[in-house]
Amino acid sequence: QCEHGPPQVISVRRRWAGTGAFELLQDSDIILRVDGRRVETFRDVETAADVPEAELLVVRNGEKLNLRVRTAPVADTTTDRLILWSGAVLQAAPAAIAAQRGQELAGVYVSSRFHGSPATRYNLPVMSRVIEVDGEKVPDLDAFVRTVAAKPDGADVRLKLLDLRGAPSMACLRVDNA
Repeated sequence: QCEHGPPQVISVRRRWAGTGAFELLQDSDIILRVDGRRVETFRDVETAADVPEAELLVVRNGEKLNLRVRTAPVADTTTDRLILWSGAVLQAAPAAIAAQRGQELAGVYVSSRFHGSPATRYNLPVMSRVIEVDGEKVPDLDAFVRTVAAKPDGADVRLKLLDLRGAPSMACLRVDNA
């Protein structure tokens, strides 16, 4: 007997990078139970998995598997800090990158750039993440600010980037602190 109308199957379609689900589940796994409770809707999964760890019964390639999965709270998606650097508007990497793209939340996200700025002139791509400045890793906004603060006006800076698919690229930019 189903509680929510016709029976539904909960299939894994996308996993959030950096979570226990990303490590243990695979796309196309079918979730049957969470901590012994049958699940029929995504809300059932959400409610049952509101604990630090959950026991999942899944079907993978026709075989039933019991998996102990660390859960993760839904991340706050509010942007609370922006910086403007050489005409680029930068922020912490949005949670949607992990949720929708399955990539780790590392680097500094280029959300936009101003026309006529060095970021535009040297074609710093929007919707990319800066993960290195001159070979030095920049895992977050604070590390980025520390690294670029030491660069004098007119200095050439080499940036390692990741696009939304996780493909790396390089960009060079001449700093304009004016």
